[in-house]
Amino acid sequence: MKIKLLSVLTVFFVFSSTALSAGFSDVPGDHWASQEISELSEAGIIGGFQDGTFKPERTVSRAQAAALIGRTLELDVTSIQNPGFTDITENTTGYRYIAKLTELGIFNQAAQFNPNQSLTRSQMAKILTESFSLTGSSMKRFSDLTPGGEAATYAGTLYKAGITTGTSSSTFSPNAPVLRANMAVFLSRTLEFLSDNPDGNAGTDYTEPSAIEKEILRLVNIERQNEGLQPLTFKAEMQFLADLKSKDMADNNYFDHTSPTYGSPQEMVAYFGYPWSYVGENIAAGYPTAQAVVKGWMESPGHRANILNENYTHIGIGHYEGGYYGDYYTQMFLRE
Repeated sequence: MKIKLLSVLTVFFVFSSTALSAGFSDVPGDHWASQEISELSEAGIIGGFQDGTFKPERTVSRAQAAALIGRTLELDVTSIQNPGFTDITENTTGYRYIAKLTELGIFNQAAQFNPNQSLTRSQMAKILTESFSLTGSSMKRFSDLTPGGEAATYAGTLYKAGITTGTSSSTFSPNAPVLRANMAVFLSRTLEFLSDNPDGNAGTDYTEPSAIEKEILRLVNIERQNEGLQPLTFKAEMQFLADLKSKDMADNNYFDHTSPTYGSPQEMVAYFGYPWSYVGENIAAGYPTAQAVVKGWMESPGHRANILNENYTHIGIGHYEGGYYGDYYTQMFLRE
């Protein structure tokens, strides 16, 4: 499928290199999805209606979604297997694409396909991820998706690839229908991502703690042990936030608990959809070693109080080299 997709990408980006008019009476040039609709229309992936309209606010059916994906992948549907759905026939819109995509495992085999049912956002996330072999994961959480669940995994991949950011900063709206304009944008972003990342890998937000970050944790836990407190353990989500905050300070030339990008520590936690409210933060800059920065924190009453807070159970530690001070450090504490 990826080999066939290359020709689509070539045609698609020839058209996307110049501004296009959508060519539909209800999609003016200033429509928010005009460019994406134009690109897909010119590439022969998506079409309009006989009256010259596109109907961008109309929902996409599951059968229509199958046809869109099939055309984008240029699937060979000359030979197909009966998918076994009782509610579709060879006359159903997109039948051959439905059959081929089911054969490929994109659609699950079941008694019914529900061809006229609106495609939901969670279904969209799955078929885009599976059809285009997208990989990658994000530490972003959506409050309306179960962490670690299938829908959250697919949504995280699309979020990391920049294909969708959700319906708000904290929600994905998995059961909401996908509109035709939305589908055009999602497909366009997918093709753009694949043009830049032919292997389909968006990477991951999380990186293992570095040697200096592990040493900071070791020294912190020695201080806690000296006070009869339980040791802290790394938490992946807090590690991600701490790394991000240290880099943010260096990149944006500030040194403060309130980030111009993410807000306060509590706001940053909420921004990424994490459910915790009992959090704390220590920051430092300019210290050359783990020993020096921990010593500096322990000599500051406020920072010392965070390190020795008996309520905290987990921590994330971020060290970033760069910026005005050379070394930036963040500790993100959590009571879980």
